[in-house]
Amino acid sequence: MDTADTRPYRSPELKSVVYLLFPGASAAYFFMWSIYGYKNAEWVFGVLAVLNLGTVIVLEFLKRADGSMIVTKDDDKTIFTLDLGIDPTKIEKKKNITFEVVTPNSYIDVEALLMGEDPEIAN
Repeated sequence: MDTADTRPYRSPELKSVVYLLFPGASAAYFFMWSIYGYKNAEWVFGVLAVLNLGTVIVLEFLKRADGSMIVTKDDDKTIFTLDLGIDPTKIEKKKNITFEVVTPNSYIDVEALLMGEDPEIAN
């Protein structure tokens, strides 16, 4: 069974390179600037910061999930609920599906909200 995610934007290598490349280049340029006094350091740091922010935003925007796995704790039980974001008939045609894990503190009881009750945050 192949469990590797083959989508290029989900590649952990790409993310780690991007997350390390621009901050590493900024640190290296800062080191060289502090020793050799390169000119226009503000522009270089600004461009590297904008490139870093842009790539992080693009990578996070392209991160797709096919649904959510909501984990709630009820007394001594842990309940896992799958919330599909795609048509269930399309699942059998896909090679991989990805679920985003929703933490218990960020899950709002949507069912209570739709029924007009107070949408408490689930524990």
